[in-house]
Amino acid sequence: MIPTYESQGMPWSFAFSMASQGCSCVIDKFRENYTHDQLLSLSDEEREEQSLYYAQVCSGITQEL
Repeated sequence: MIPTYESQGMPWSFAFSMASQGCSCVIDKFRENYTHDQLLSLSDEEREEQSLYYAQVCSGITQEL
């Protein structure tokens, strides 16, 4: 995420801060919606799909269903 923000002209420290907030939000969404065992039972593809969805929710691109 940091390189994406930097490519938009953000200084590294600001890009780092923004990336940290986004990652924390995605982790929180997983914690709200899955138990540890449920998360472990997801396939790599399912986890990736959910990660992308939560990233879009956290960035305001889409609303949570």
